[in-house]
Amino acid sequence: MSEETKPARRQYRRTTERRQEILVAVVQLLSDPDSTGVTTKDIARYLGLADGALYRHFSGKAEILQELIGFCDDSFERMFDEINAEAEVTMVTRAMVKARALLLFAEANCGLTRLLTGEALSSEGQQVREAMLACLEKAEKALCSSLQLAVVQREVPNSEDPAVRARLIMSYVQGRWARFVASGFEEKPTADWPQAQAVLFGGLLAS
Repeated sequence: MSEETKPARRQYRRTTERRQEILVAVVQLLSDPDSTGVTTKDIARYLGLADGALYRHFSGKAEILQELIGFCDDSFERMFDEINAEAEVTMVTRAMVKARALLLFAEANCGLTRLLTGEALSSEGQQVREAMLACLEKAEKALCSSLQLAVVQREVPNSEDPAVRARLIMSYVQGRWARFVASGFEEKPTADWPQAQAVLFGGLLAS
């Protein structure tokens, strides 16, 4: 490697590290129970940077939020892939585990949950909100996929509508996320999960 390329690589590493610091800072700011959103000034102040320094790494707050939503999307996909890879597990059980995984993700990521509920996006543009909605839609489809396979494999009656059931389950998950945020992160999403699971998956569980 020539000497001319070394400074560029060091600069790239600094830029990558700074981008990560900015993303982490936004999550930490949103994890404050009293927060409803962040501005670029808030982020810069938190990191001890000049306001304009953020624009060396991101085009604006929208790009920062979209990258964080992308992180949620990727995290959900990895979780679901691991669940789908489990051997000797029924499709209904996989759907239940996926639903609980979504609740646990929120408990472990307060700031990101504020994004997923849309509370921190009230002043954001349509593109950011569409990214959030697309992330939620993919999660719902992952639930639906397991339930569809449950019908195909005759775990449940073919009269079952997987799409309707998945929508019901996802509505519960989003409701628990919203209560978590509204309670200042005190009311855990997984609270009462055994009872909720019995209702959400009623008629699907083996006797």
